[in-house]
Amino acid sequence: MESNKQHGPNPRNKYPIEGNRTVQFISNTITRPNIIVSGLE
Repeated sequence: MESNKQHGPNPRNKYPIEGNRTVQFISNTITRPNIIVSGLE
């Protein structure tokens, strides 16, 4: 199955650049919940 993943397109390529930025922002928010608190304050 690992070789199949290499032949297939990267999952990141499925999302446009703008969408990828949103995904990174959401992942960063989940990884660092403190950003939400400091941002609201």
